[in-house]
This record gives sequence, structure tokens and C-alpha cells, in this order.
Amino acid sequence: MKLYYIDVVEGPTISLIAGPFVSEAAARKYENAAADLALAKGIMSPWGTFGVSSVDWYKAPGRLNDELNIAAEDLVADGA
Repeated sequence: MKLYYIDVVEGPTISLIAGPFVSEAAARKYENAAADLALAKGIMSPWGTFGVSSVDWYKAPGRLNDELNIAAEDLVADGA
């Protein structure tokens, strides 16, 4: 099962900051808000890049999930 995360790339470091989402479309709904929050919290510099990644090996919640008001139906349920 593919899982989708909003990611931040800074040089060789990739951080999965929000997710896992049920689809790419669900992740894209929160992409700008997550980037804005990452900048405000200093998680990402203005020179970092952000986007959506698809993985099938990782299921931990993104570090900004609780602050983004993500709808429950957009996130993968625990244990899925």
C-alpha cells in the first residue's frame, strides 16, 4: 500500500512532516499549509524545498499532523 507524505528537503536531509495520507490528492490539500508551518517553526529554511512523497515502508505520523487540522478521512488509519 502506497502512503503519501508532505516532505521537506534540505540538502541531503529529507523530513516527512505530515502524513501518512490516503492519496496524493489528500496530501496536496495540505502541502502549502505544511510548508508555511515548517518555515514558521524553523523546521525548514527559505532555501528548502517541499513536496509530496510516496512510500510503502514507513507509517509513522508526520511531526506537524497535530497542528495542521487534517481531516481524519485524509489520513491513513492506525494499523492500516
